[in-house]
Amino acid sequence: MLKLDFYESGNGETILITFPSGGIGVVDAHPSSRGLRPPILDLVRGRHIHFVCLTHPHADHGVDLTSIGSQFTSRLGKFLNRPLCCSYGASGSV
Repeated sequence: MLKLDFYESGNGETILITFPSGGIGVVDAHPSSRGLRPPILDLVRGRHIHFVCLTHPHADHGVDLTSIGSQFTSRLGKFLNRPLCCSYGASGSV
């Protein structure tokens, strides 16, 4: 079953998509100033990351994506940015 988790950070959101295979996709990632989201590395650790997506290049959307890229390069499938992010599901499969 496909699962979507939305985490409010106070300055943006983090969307974590969990695929039936157990792999994940991450759309935007900003640290939570109010403790509403677990640390991003805890959310992705041990899982195959099909993609990360930055919807637009503002710090409140992508700060934690750099952590994923630097820590999990060998398990990261794709880095997508707008407009590819918005059309990935329509043309690709995960």
